[in-house]
Amino acid sequence: MSREAVVVGSGAAGSAAAWELARRGWDVTVLERGRNLRPGLGKRSSGRLGTEYGSDEVKGYRGFGFPDGDLEPYTTRTQAEASSGVARSAQGALGQLGAAVGGTSLHYNAKTPRFWKQDFSLLSDRGPIDGAQVADWPIGYDDLAPYYDLVERQVGVQGDRAAMPARTLEQSPRRRDFPMPPNPTGYAADLLAQGARLVGMEPYPYPAAVNSEPRKGRPACNSCGMCSGFGCPINARGDALVSFLNPAMRTGRVRVIERAFVDRVETTRNGRRARAVRYRDVRGKVHRIPASTVVLAGSPINTARLLLMSANRAHPTGLGNRSDQVGRNMMFHNFTIAAAFFPFTVHPLRAQSTTLQIDDLVGPFTGPEVSALGVPYLTGGIIQLGSGGQGVGDLVEPAAEGPLGGRRCGWVRTRAWPARSWSTRTCRRPRTGSTSTPTSPTSSATRRRGSPTPRTGTSRRPRPTSGRRCSPPTRRPRSRSARSCCRSR
Repeated sequence: MSREAVVVGSGAAGSAAAWELARRGWDVTVLERGRNLRPGLGKRSSGRLGTEYGSDEVKGYRGFGFPDGDLEPYTTRTQAEASSGVARSAQGALGQLGAAVGGTSLHYNAKTPRFWKQDFSLLSDRGPIDGAQVADWPIGYDDLAPYYDLVERQVGVQGDRAAMPARTLEQSPRRRDFPMPPNPTGYAADLLAQGARLVGMEPYPYPAAVNSEPRKGRPACNSCGMCSGFGCPINARGDALVSFLNPAMRTGRVRVIERAFVDRVETTRNGRRARAVRYRDVRGKVHRIPASTVVLAGSPINTARLLLMSANRAHPTGLGNRSDQVGRNMMFHNFTIAAAFFPFTVHPLRAQSTTLQIDDLVGPFTGPEVSALGVPYLTGGIIQLGSGGQGVGDLVEPAAEGPLGGRRCGWVRTRAWPARSWSTRTCRRPRTGSTSTPTSPTSSATRRRGSPTPRTGTSRRPRPTSGRRCSPPTRRPRSRSARSCCRSR
C-alpha cells in the first residue's frame, strides 16, 4: 500500500494525525479551507514563527481567523422543516469554528481537562433514557490515559496534581504530574474562588496548554489576558500549529495547501476504499489529489457534511452512512457565563483569562428534585474562574462611597449571545477584612440599561444586607469584570 495520505483539516485532530504519520515515514498533504496566519510556517522553529494575531478586540468582531458568515455561510433547519421540504431557515456564521491553518485551536482558550471515567460508561452506570440515544464508549479512560500523557507533553500543559480534588483524581487519575507548574492565579479568579470556598467548593489550577515557563523554544506566557477568541501573538500557547503541524512540516514529509475547500471524497467503484480527494482553490478552480488513505478532520460539522456530500452509487446516503446516523446526535459545547462588575479594578488583562477550575457541579445528580423534572439524572459541568475583557465603566453605577468606604455595589450579568444583555444590580455590606470577597446578591431589581423603570420585579431600589439603602449613583469610573463560566461536559 502507498505510504501517502491526504488529511482534510489542519486543526487539533488533523495536525496531530499529520505529525504522527510523518513520524512513521508517511508523506502527507494537508488541505485547509482557511489561510495561513503564521509567516514562516514549516521554515522556522515554532518559537520563531511570525503571527498576524494580536491583542486586538476588533479582529474578533470582524471574524479574523473565522469563516465569513456572508461569503461562507452555514445553513440550518429543524427536522420538522426538513421533513416539510424547507431547504434552509437560517444562515450565517456558526459558533466558534475557525477557518485558518491550525484550525480552531489558534484561538481556543487552551484548557485541557481530561474526560472522567464516568463519561465512558453512562449507559451502563445510569441506564437508558426514553427519547435519548445514551451509549457507552467502546473504550475506557484507561485506554486513553497514555495518549493524554503524550499529548500533554507535546503541547506543554501546566497544572498541579497535588491541588486537584480527590474526586477529580479518582475519576481522572494521573500517573505523573503536569509537564509545567501553573501560572500565577489572576486576581479576578482569586476573588471568585474566595466566594466558592465559602460555600464548600474546591477551586484548583485549571490544566492549560499555555507555557508557564520557556519550553521547546517557545516563551513563557506574558499574562496578556487575551486568550479565548484570540491567537497568541508570542506563541506561548500550545496550539495545534506550533505543537504538531509546524514540527511535522519541518520533517519535509508534510505539505499544507491553504484556501482549499474540499467538496468530495472519491471512492473505488465498490465503495470500499478512497481513491482521491477533490477541492476548489480560492479562485474556484477544481483540483484532484489521488489518495488511498484519507483522514477527515474538519470538525464534527464539516466532516459530516463532507461525508454526506460524497454520496455515490455504493454509498447513496453518504460515505459510511448505512446507519443513517452521520450528522445526527450533534452535541454542542455550551457555556453559561456570569459576570460580576466591581467598582475597583480586578486587572482582567494581567493573567490568563481563566486560571482556576471547579468540578463540584459535574454530577451526575439524582434525587426528588431531579425526578420532578421527569428525568432519572442530570449531569452538570465544569466551572471556569477568570476575567473578562476591556473596561465596562459605562455599565457600572456604584454607590458614592469608594471601594474602601464600606460598601460594594456592582452589577451581575448573565449573557446569551446574540441576545441583549440584562443586568441585575446588587449591593451588600462586606464583612470586615474581606474587601476582596465577591459580592452575593441579597435583593435585586432587574432593569434594561437606560430604562427609567425596571423591566421586571419591584421598582424600589434594592436594599443591602445591613438594611441601608444604596446611595444614588454619582459617578461612572472605569471598571473591570470578573467572570465564571459553567462548561458543560
